[in-house]
Amino acid sequence: MAVPVFITYRDRADMLSACLTSLWDYGFDDVTVIDNDSARPYREWGVKVVRSDNSYRQLAPWGLGLVPKDRPYIVSDSDCMIADTCPDDLVERMLEVLERWPEVAKVGLGINTANFLDPPPDRYAYSYKMERAVAGYPLIAPGVRAAPVDTTFAMYRAGGEWPGICGVRLEAPYLIEHLPWLNREYSQDEHLYYSRPDMTTWARTHSAAEEVPPKVLVPFTALRAETVVGLQNSTIPYEMVARPITDDEGYFWALSEAWTPTPEHMPEPFIVVEHDIVVRPETLRELRDCPEDWCAAPFRYLNEPLAYGMGCVKFSDRLICRSPYLFQKISNEGDPLHPPRHWCRLDAHIWEALTERGEHRHDHPGPALGHVGGKTVTHGCYSADDLVRIGRA
Repeated sequence: MAVPVFITYRDRADMLSACLTSLWDYGFDDVTVIDNDSARPYREWGVKVVRSDNSYRQLAPWGLGLVPKDRPYIVSDSDCMIADTCPDDLVERMLEVLERWPEVAKVGLGINTANFLDPPPDRYAYSYKMERAVAGYPLIAPGVRAAPVDTTFAMYRAGGEWPGICGVRLEAPYLIEHLPWLNREYSQDEHLYYSRPDMTTWARTHSAAEEVPPKVLVPFTALRAETVVGLQNSTIPYEMVARPITDDEGYFWALSEAWTPTPEHMPEPFIVVEHDIVVRPETLRELRDCPEDWCAAPFRYLNEPLAYGMGCVKFSDRLICRSPYLFQKISNEGDPLHPPRHWCRLDAHIWEALTERGEHRHDHPGPALGHVGGKTVTHGCYSADDLVRIGRA
């Protein structure tokens, strides 16, 4: 077939074998495997292989400049295979969708949910729930649903960069099997895949999280000793990224860098712990293991016994990929007392932008975390009347 296929691969050789077999069965003969630093590199004959150091992860076809600029192409993760019941005209059907709707960046095959395990493995219960919810997305035409596609099997328009999680999906019988979701237990390959020290995939959102330390972003102007001690007492290992903030916009840029995808940066889940928040030993574990995409731990602030916000919050990579350019949207928002990108209103701008998109923050119950200096107002945007009203004057 004239449409080239790029498969991103790391370590899960059995799944890649099933993926490639399905491609050959459907007549694809221009296939490139991008081996992202596998512990056991792919060496089988029959496809082109490009070695990479995993810097680009699932975005390697774009990051390495492999995608053609003159024709559509297909990209898929190696843990997907075309379902046996998928019609032979899948390429023609996908091309037809791209031609009919010029605004659609990509069209993916749907994911077969009929053979999901019952009961589901705990680590995939949330994934099952979200995938079954795709049936509630609107149809834009018979057999074409306006449901976003991440890096599972999809056809893209010629050239360009990765457009994020967007697009449409075909309905049954145009389906793939998402192979990891069909395993009751992790295979040997999956254990290898999830245990690599630089692992940066969806693993943190299910039980493989125990093998992957969460990334904790600690922005600070003056990092409090109590905050550091609280983090050091955590019951799980984690990767701390401390970012000094030297001006009123520094917090915005630190979060934007962690959030916004680029060819060099695949979105990763992360936890924010602000520089004067004192976590409990179990706080990071609770946030890491929570299946919700956006969740916050409470802390004391002014008169609020349980305040929620950016003080201690987790964002999943799923959430980030649903709104990959969030910080571009809010970068020019301000008010008479706060210029754009000012740290004081960043919390509100993020909350407003995400809730406008239908996202919901999961607020964990108390007890409240420590908040060093949380009973004082250090920023001059409160008027004297405001301070009286909140009991701080």
